[in-house]
Parts: sequence; structure tokens; C-alpha cells
Amino acid sequence: MSIKNKKDSATEVVPLDALHRAHVLRQKKEYIQAAQLYLKYALDHEQDMQRKAGHLLHAAQCFELQHHVHDAAQYYLKASECYVDACYLHHSFSALKAYVRVNHHKEPLQPILHRLMKHDFWHSVMLDWLPEEESWFEQLVRGKGFKHTIFKNLHRYDLFQKAMKWMKACHVKRSQSIAVCGEPSDSIYFIVSGIVKAHEDDTKQTVAYFEDMDMFGDAEFFLDHRWTMNFVAHTDVRLIRVPYEHFSQLKLYCPQLNSVMDRSYCRYMVLRQLAVAPIFSTLPVEDRMELSTSVVFAHVLKGECLFHEDEVATHVYIIFSGKLVARLRIHHQDRVFKELGVNQVVGEVAVVNQKRRTATVIAVENSCLLCIPEHIFCVFCEKHESLCQLLEQRKWAQLKEVQQFMRRVGQEKTSLVPLS
Repeated sequence: MSIKNKKDSATEVVPLDALHRAHVLRQKKEYIQAAQLYLKYALDHEQDMQRKAGHLLHAAQCFELQHHVHDAAQYYLKASECYVDACYLHHSFSALKAYVRVNHHKEPLQPILHRLMKHDFWHSVMLDWLPEEESWFEQLVRGKGFKHTIFKNLHRYDLFQKAMKWMKACHVKRSQSIAVCGEPSDSIYFIVSGIVKAHEDDTKQTVAYFEDMDMFGDAEFFLDHRWTMNFVAHTDVRLIRVPYEHFSQLKLYCPQLNSVMDRSYCRYMVLRQLAVAPIFSTLPVEDRMELSTSVVFAHVLKGECLFHEDEVATHVYIIFSGKLVARLRIHHQDRVFKELGVNQVVGEVAVVNQKRRTATVIAVENSCLLCIPEHIFCVFCEKHESLCQLLEQRKWAQLKEVQQFMRRVGQEKTSLVPLS
């Protein structure tokens, strides 16, 4: 009897009794002899990577049973490499897991990990063969962590081996608290699976949902290491935690991490601002998260003009920090109409009504603003009837405010359109 393996036009034959002899030796606990036979068969299948990997895996298992740890690790790693070449990524992960178990990270994993990552689909074939109590490394390869930009940067700088020593896996059940606003924060969290909800401490307003491959705790890394919001598991969640002290070291070795952190921090602050700003706080959290991807920061120095009266309206602004004033020109003189502070929305009425600016806005302090392009804002207005109604109310409220101001300065008749 024989087992046939077809490879292109060639057909190789492996005697079944030879394989049977190796299996029998293994059953008799003569592991070294069995391993030697499996290695011989592996050499006979240099062109068939799948079959070669299978024989190497059997040999590694025999060496492990005989407590020859070094040989077992060596052939588990070779089996994993062969499975990668044969595009059997499930099997490769299994062999890699065994290698990690017997080798305890004594040799670098970079080459095999780099080869795995060359397959575009590798992150979608993770197996559920890892129990809850497994170490953080298995939890990471089980999830989607490698696909995260930060982990790609670590691979680029060959730092993943170092980072592995510092990462910890943790699991949080649905509705359990992960972090409480105001309490000390000491780690950055990466979500392997599940959804985490972030909400304000006082208003209970939901700011954002964080999902697979998102991270949180990065804003607190910059903000005195205290949680600025409450984080709760919206579903059962699997997390990877990296303490700040170790993450700081990674940032020194890998400059690209700084830009990744900056982008993440900016988006986090945008989400917080949208959750408390008038008008936008009424939007569903999913729409605010979508809108946040189109928001950019702008900085206006003290004395600089944000926009002039009679300009075409191109953006809506939210004041993130600082202070501005709106000025109206009356009797050829500029008069301060009102002060504009943090969280206030500026320019929304003119954008929606496709009008020109009816006031000049100038910074009286160095200010930072969130800018939303006109076409993006109008799309959201079309999607939400309640938002249009609110804008209509704001339009007439602003018109009334302007008329009252005009009367105060002595002008009796005015046909001004609302301030924008």
C-alpha cells in the first residue's frame, strides 16, 4: 500500500509501512528513533512543503516527548516556516505556538513573523485554539494586533521581541468598568476583540465606541496620566495592555510611534469636543465618529482674523481653546458684538444658508479650532432633520441678538441677516 502526493505532473510514493513503522515507534515511546524516521521522510519531500512540514512537526513532537527541548524547538520552527511557504497559515500558527511553548522566547521570532505578515490574508485566519489563560503573545497572534499600525512599526524596527516582554493580555466581561474618570492611568490598551464604550463622567454622554484594533489610554499618556473619561466594556472584550513606562521606551526606539500617537490623540480630542459642542452633541455617536475623520485643527494667533465680514462661508468652526470676538461694522466703525469661548460653534448658519459672513471674527487669545468643511457639514444636515430644525432656531436667535445690539448702539432700522 502507498500514499500518493500529486505535485504538478510528478507523483511521489511514500511506503505506507515505513510511515507505519515511525508511528509504531512513537507508540512504543521510542521517540528518538521515530523522530529520526520522520526527519528522513522530510528530506524525501523537499519539493512538497506541506508534507515536509507535517513530518517535521511529528519529529518535533517526538523530541519534545523525549524532553529534547532544543531539537523540538528547532523543528517546530522549521515546520512553521514550511507551512508558511505552503500557505497553510493555520498550521503555521499551531507550530509557532508550540515553538514558543518549548523555547520560551530564547531565539528571535522576527524572521518567521515577517514571513507570516507578507500574506495579506494572514490576519483573517487566526484560530480559536487558544484558551483564556494563555500568555499575551498567543492572545496577540490569536487576535488582529499585528495589523495595527503601531505593531507594524515595531516590526519595521525589529522591536516586537522587546515589546512582547511588556505586553499583558486581559479580558473584561460586558458592562464591567475598565477605567474611571479622574483615577490614575498607567497603560495604553489595544483592543483585540469586542467593543469599549467611552462616556463623560458628569453628563454620561457617550463620546465614542472603540472597536477591534483601536487603542485608548493614549490621550491620558499626554494628560497627567489620569483618565479623562469612563471606559466600559460594551461587549465582552479582549485587550492587550502596555504600561506607559515601557511604551515611552518604545517611542524612543521607533520615532514613527510619535506620529501614530499624535493622530490618535487628535481624533480622541475631536470626539470629546463634538460630544459637548452645541448642535453636534445631538448627533448619534456613530455619526460623530464618522464626522471626526473629516475634522482638522487650525491655530489662530492673538490678533489674527479667522474670517472677514462679507467673505464666502467655507467652514464651520468649533472653539477648542482660546477666545475670539465677533465684530460688526456700524457707522464705519468696528464694534465688538460678542465674545466667543470654548465649545462654541461659529459660522454654521452662513454655511447652511450659503450666505456670506456678516461679521468679522478675530482671536483675542492664541486659539485652537476644529474646522469642518462646508460640504461635509451640509451632508450631515441633510441626514438629520432635527439638526436642520436646530439650525433654523439658531438662525432666528442670532438675528434677534443682532437686532438688539443694533438698537443698543442707536441704529433704529436694520435689515441685517443673522450673524455667522
